[in-house]
Amino acid sequence: MQNPEIDSEDIVVEKVDSSIVDDANYIEPVAAVNNAQISTATKLVPHWYILHTYVGYENMVKDNLEKVFEKNNLQSRLLDIKIPDEEVYEEKNGKRKLVKRRMFPTYVFIKMEYDNSMWHMITKTRGITGFVGPLGRPLPLSEEEIKRMRLDEQPIVDTNIVEGDQIRVVRGSFEGNDGVVSSLNLSQGKAKIKLEVFGRLTDVEIDLNQIEKL
Repeated sequence: MQNPEIDSEDIVVEKVDSSIVDDANYIEPVAAVNNAQISTATKLVPHWYILHTYVGYENMVKDNLEKVFEKNNLQSRLLDIKIPDEEVYEEKNGKRKLVKRRMFPTYVFIKMEYDNSMWHMITKTRGITGFVGPLGRPLPLSEEEIKRMRLDEQPIVDTNIVEGDQIRVVRGSFEGNDGVVSSLNLSQGKAKIKLEVFGRLTDVEIDLNQIEKL
């Protein structure tokens, strides 16, 4: 079953009691579930899901979820949490400024080994209004959606690229621009590039898989 495109008109989420959302220390106990109780025969398969959050709560939701999984001894069932963003230029008061912008505001993407016993633990985590899916129930993303959103994409580190290299941006917001590598962060698969934007040299942090050496 294909999940619909992310569109605010198509999203139905199950609301959470506001008194729970406002309690920063709330942790829903998961008494009957732990890693040792999941037999090999019933081992869960990890999937990507989408959570809907209050406006501006994305980072807080990520931090809270990590704490919730840890306190319930379920760290091994949480594989990844992503909040996709991109660098764009915005104009304000006649000046252009490079800023990071959420690609999907109020949405957090979580990869986990989910079962129904985790429902309250997740939906009652502060900042979350519910899952994205039919009637607000969890619906795993399809392979096509995962690929399109690059959720499982790992940084491609080109060790041939070094500081001072001339590069070209081949995808993303700065596609087609040429620049010079000013620094590298191979552990995160990122580089800082000096690009000429609007007639000025600007440092831009960009994924290594978005650039090619000239």
